[in-house]
Amino acid sequence: FARPPAPHPTAVSLHELLATQAASHRSSALDVGIAVELGVCEGIAHVDPGHLAIAVGNLVRNSIEATPAGGWVRLSSTHRGDRVAVLGEDSGPGPSPSQIPFLFDPFFSGRSAGRGRGLGLSVAWRLAKANGGDAVYEPQTGGPTRFAILLPRAASIRMTA
Repeated sequence: FARPPAPHPTAVSLHELLATQAASHRSSALDVGIAVELGVCEGIAHVDPGHLAIAVGNLVRNSIEATPAGGWVRLSSTHRGDRVAVLGEDSGPGPSPSQIPFLFDPFFSGRSAGRGRGLGLSVAWRLAKANGGDAVYEPQTGGPTRFAILLPRAASIRMTA
């Protein structure tokens, strides 16, 4: 957490990375009765692909642990101006108002003792920051629990035939 390796940003297809992450977590999620879904994925981020894979993996694991059996976790991405947002949503109850100020603090866990180290969201936040982005909780009225990793959008890439 304190000193991740220096990022080596490149153009990363969010669809490919999110599809890979969803697939890699699907089996463990099904073991606890959670469905992992891939929503609409658009955008190309200028980010270190290894950093982003770790950040998204932590986001998915956090959602799986916070969602009751029979629920779902969804990964998607969208454009937001000069940024792209990787969205991790789930059907869990979401954090309580008293937990919100501490969500990205290292070693903070809203779960009962012994269930996680409390590093998932803080690592995602740290890696997003190292790549010129941010990680945030986005409360949704009447909607799913949503966390977003906001990243620099890659410049237009010229495709040649």
